[in-house]
Amino acid sequence: DYKIQNLNGVFGVRDETNSETRLTIKSNGNVGINTTDPGARLEIWADDDETNKTLFSLRGKTSAFNIRVDDADAANPTWTLRSYASEPIAFAQGTTEIARFNGSGNLGIGSEIPAEKLDVNGTIQCLNELKSKTGNDLLLNAGSANRDVKIQVNDVNMLYVKGDTGKIGIGTDTSGFATRLVVGTGDGETGNMTLFSGISSSSYIHFADGKSGADRYRGYVTYQTYL
Repeated sequence: DYKIQNLNGVFGVRDETNSETRLTIKSNGNVGINTTDPGARLEIWADDDETNKTLFSLRGKTSAFNIRVDDADAANPTWTLRSYASEPIAFAQGTTEIARFNGSGNLGIGSEIPAEKLDVNGTIQCLNELKSKTGNDLLLNAGSANRDVKIQVNDVNMLYVKGDTGKIGIGTDTSGFATRLVVGTGDGETGNMTLFSGISSSSYIHFADGKSGADRYRGYVTYQTYL
């Protein structure tokens, strides 16, 4: 049985069978569900012994969005925003969408159709380190044969990889050069490239016609030290 009550300006709906107040509306307009002292415009409490409890749900004809807690009695429970099945979850400022999780779990920032786990339409700023997980390669992919890959320091290009030719430039782009590797800035600096062999007494630049056998060693330039 339920009882509607009004005590000292606080409206409530009480479950007489279980001796619990299920709904409270305070004089300041705050509404509480399963709590008698809501501190927000809408405050919903789960019972202490509830696990994997959906506390809030919005339903469409065949869809739903809800908020769930894994352990209401835990000091630091996990709160989950959930859609019913594969519906995307989007975030917007005003009428402009700024981020979206699609049904595959891909996150798009500035993109409504994320094709990768993280798909960003814009500039990414990393303040510390960008690295791959153990055992996996770190892949930088311009995504098109006509796009270049550049590595910058303080907005100055240090390394170029030309997408249309595959040429690599260190300290300069490769425009106007016929070779695959171009080193130097063109400002008269010396010591543009060093071959460092460590404890060895010699080092080589090899010329190859192939990737196996003798084709790997068709010629070379070497230096030796006798100090």
